[in-house]
Amino acid sequence: MKTVRRTVRPYVLVAQIVVVSIITVAGLGAAAMLAGLKLPSPMSTTTVAHDHDVTVERLRDVSSYTAASQHLESIIDIEEKADHLPAALKGSRVVFVAEGDVEATVDFSKLDQSGIVKSADGTEVTIHLPAPQLTKPRLDPKKSSVVARDRGLLDRAEDAMSNTGAGGDQQYYEKAETKLAETADKTELRDRAETNTRSFVQGLFSAAGYQHVTVVFDQPSSATTI
Repeated sequence: MKTVRRTVRPYVLVAQIVVVSIITVAGLGAAAMLAGLKLPSPMSTTTVAHDHDVTVERLRDVSSYTAASQHLESIIDIEEKADHLPAALKGSRVVFVAEGDVEATVDFSKLDQSGIVKSADGTEVTIHLPAPQLTKPRLDPKKSSVVARDRGLLDRAEDAMSNTGAGGDQQYYEKAETKLAETADKTELRDRAETNTRSFVQGLFSAAGYQHVTVVFDQPSSATTI
């Protein structure tokens, strides 16, 4: 008597495993319902988004990042004295009070992949940025003006004949801007800008999944205003 061997085809075996799995899951679900328990769905999924390469575009979109600002006040006191005439006849003195803001900005517009160095395992990153630059002081026109003006008789007569009145006040605005810029350069404005920028960039890259983020300002700070 010959023995007949039956060969189980692979797809039949897979189908049997799937059927048994479905019956098992259904049985567990029914048992859980009877017991008042709620089992997680075996078909549920979790989506994890990794956003590493988008960060540079975000920084580019920011372009010029205002990292810090400072409100400043200054008094411009200018006196012109005549060499051979008394002050009552020739000479002038002007007191100009100025208030304005100076901002420290960081230029993100030229940042590209060459300025971003990633570790081999992708957990650390170093970002190279230009140092903060101070903007040109922005005077508040409502709080910046000549508060006192004293001129000799000859100067008043000259102004009256030239139909310019006191005139020439623009020079005091320019002097005030220069003085505010010099004052801002001596404060901690750049240091605060670096601190704020570092915190901002570290937050962006940490949100992108990096565990350690280092920000390096390559260019030395200078008195240049933009």
